Amino acid sequence: MSQAIRAALFAPHVNSNFAFIVPNIMSPGFDAQPEALAVNLTLMEVSQEKTGGPYINFHLIFHGPDILLAQGNYLARHEKLGDNDFFIVPIGEIKNEQKAVTGYQYQSCYSVKPEK
Repeated sequence: MSQAIRAALFAPHVNSNFAFIVPNIMSPGFDAQPEALAVNLTLMEVSQEKTGGPYINFHLIFHGPDILLAQGNYLARHEKLGDNDFFIVPIGEIKNEQKAVTGYQYQSCYSVKPEK
């Protein structure tokens, strides 16, 4: 990403999909090649920036399908922002009216030093 990481960079992309690349487990055998799976997460919220000391803090909330992604760093592809790395943490389940889990919520937090 060539632009500075700020909430304003992500705000115009609320309700758009990011394809998070998840490596599949390699099948047994020495010649097996790892495959990758793309899981679409929708950016649902960009928080307001808050200042904490010399840093600017904000977070992103994503909603995804009923495939639980582990906490960790992922490459994500977006049609306008390109490829970016996100550290995401699962923060909750999305349930339907029958209380069945239909997806998961994730958060990505940022604490950045403003450019001068």
